[in-house]
Amino acid sequence: MADRRAGKGVIATYTVVRRGVSADFPAPYVIALIDLAEGPRMMSQIIDAEPEALSSGLAVMVDFESWSDNITLPVFRLE
Repeated sequence: MADRRAGKGVIATYTVVRRGVSADFPAPYVIALIDLAEGPRMMSQIIDAEPEALSSGLAVMVDFESWSDNITLPVFRLE
């Protein structure tokens, strides 16, 4: 039986990066510390959300984004 909490979490804190480190990372983007429902805490990117719409305590769910043919990373979006 699948855990219904899997992939869900809450934003603990976040920052908006307004100056990308290179052309490969266009700004602005959001990096957040996520408290996962399963217990661990992880850092990831929040996608498809305006920075002004974010706050600590908001519920998020995992998604996956391909960065290359060989690399897929977890990202989060508002639930």
